[in-house]
Amino acid sequence: MASFRSLDMAYVQLLLPPAVSEEFIDAAGREECIQFTDLNEDVQPFQRPYTKEILRIQEIERRIRDIENQLKDYKIPFDSQITPAELKTYQRRATVETIQRDVNKSFQELKNQGVAEKGLRKQWSESQAKVEVLSRMDGFLSQERRAFVEEALGDEDGEEVAFKFIAGVVTTTQRVPFARQVYLTSRGNSLIRFQDIDADRMVFVVFFLGAQLQRSLRRLCQFMNILICYESESEIPREVLLEQAKNERTENKRAHSATRNLLMQLMRDVADHLKTWKLTLAQELGIRVIMNRFQSHQGNRVLRAEGWCAMNKKERIQQMLESVTRDKGVGQAMMTDMLITGRKPPTYFETTDFTLAFQKIVDTYGVPRYKEFNPAVPTIITFPFLFGVMYGDVFHGSCLLLFALTLFALGKFTDINKTSFGAMYFARYVVLFMGFFCDVLRIDLQ
Repeated sequence: MASFRSLDMAYVQLLLPPAVSEEFIDAAGREECIQFTDLNEDVQPFQRPYTKEILRIQEIERRIRDIENQLKDYKIPFDSQITPAELKTYQRRATVETIQRDVNKSFQELKNQGVAEKGLRKQWSESQAKVEVLSRMDGFLSQERRAFVEEALGDEDGEEVAFKFIAGVVTTTQRVPFARQVYLTSRGNSLIRFQDIDADRMVFVVFFLGAQLQRSLRRLCQFMNILICYESESEIPREVLLEQAKNERTENKRAHSATRNLLMQLMRDVADHLKTWKLTLAQELGIRVIMNRFQSHQGNRVLRAEGWCAMNKKERIQQMLESVTRDKGVGQAMMTDMLITGRKPPTYFETTDFTLAFQKIVDTYGVPRYKEFNPAVPTIITFPFLFGVMYGDVFHGSCLLLFALTLFALGKFTDINKTSFGAMYFARYVVLFMGFFCDVLRIDLQ
């Protein structure tokens, strides 16, 4: 049950050998038994001893986020969400240096393979476009040639006029700006036609007169990143170009498939390590943030820490100190009580799974001062009771009650904290009492 008043607190000083300080902070953080005081308030953040390591960990985390973004782009499933319960129970198995080496290696491999895959995908797309253009050219030219001649020369016979053309592929979004730029570049002395390939791409042919205009249109296509697949000035017959394009497409598809399969396998392997990396880095980051609050003494041979702890936790803290220094070949760690004035102790209430959600509701409105009465105790009854008074309904109350019982069942047989019901499971006792009081008060009123 929730305690009626906050626990008695003590202000203690710890003297730790630097070699075991990380292990002690890790153990103390898992049990949440001490609140450390910042002894370096007057020191700038960049001057603190562990700031460089914190920045290094943050850089590793940034690279992990880049890896996650790449996995999302390729729709590779991964689980990298960490919960407080997982963070508290996970045991450190690797150092920051090891994780940094693994992350950098994976990041570089994925980056290189991703660049290669995108390049091969572009080549494959271009070869597909060439095949589409070259296979459609005969019909396309026969349909549009007469239209261009008639538009350019009126009713005159234009069979002997050496008109030119370029053909290629544009995307649907490029069609309108490209047609406008062609018109402006040629000052209206050209004809452009489009034919759909699929929903996103289409073949185009631009008919024109003059070598100068041909050079201008080439520069325009290069500027707008538009692929030119065939030109009237080509010295190689279209049939030969089509055969070459088909062979090129086959080779590009084979190379792209092999590269993509390798990339997908690399990403699946990396996805299996993401959660382990993030859990370890989160713990290491938290440890170094706390160590930045300590002061060095005796030529960096001892670290001094101060903080608040509950009176009933002092024995456990002493056991931790003895455990981390035992058989380590380092000096003995010490804990001593300190008397301070002018500073009020923090409020600390012991909670259980049953009372934690109600305590959080009360703390949302304000945390009681040290040794004040804890409003969470009556709130266990008054909060669901008032909810039942305002919303007393047998049907809705039964739905809440069944939903709460379902949460209990899911929490017993599954890891519900990893699902979308994790937040509701945290408040399962609140939901249970709300449903119970809705039913009871409605039945009494009837």
